[in-house]
Amino acid sequence: MHRDLMSFGWKETPLQQARIEQLATAGFMEQSYNLILVGGTGTGKTHLATALAVAAIHQGKRVRFYNAVDLVNQLDKEKQQGKAGNLAKQLSVMDAVIIDELGYLPFPAGKQISVFSTNRPGSLPDGGGRAIFNTYLTQPPII
Repeated sequence: MHRDLMSFGWKETPLQQARIEQLATAGFMEQSYNLILVGGTGTGKTHLATALAVAAIHQGKRVRFYNAVDLVNQLDKEKQQGKAGNLAKQLSVMDAVIIDELGYLPFPAGKQISVFSTNRPGSLPDGGGRAIFNTYLTQPPII
């Protein structure tokens, strides 16, 4: 399914369309800011994260999308193979990394740190660390 801002259900969300459209300019990526989408199941977090990525790609940005569990497993596998840091190096050239379903499924404590240390601003070789985090929480949506 192609997800973009035009197909987002604006009438079904308390989010301000103008604010989201401003985020679609990808200015937050150029300033190395992270974006965290928080809300309950079915509130459109993945749709918005994907739509923002599509908009950024149309502007020439490089974006990668990961399910949090898959990313953690990939980082863990890389570490077990003695190749820790390879994925971080690859991600350092991206303008944004989307991590979907962060916090939705439990991880062993040590694996959570792997994700955060890979994406913490300043921890990548270029000093970047741009990411869009999408997490399920029982709080109202915050953008």
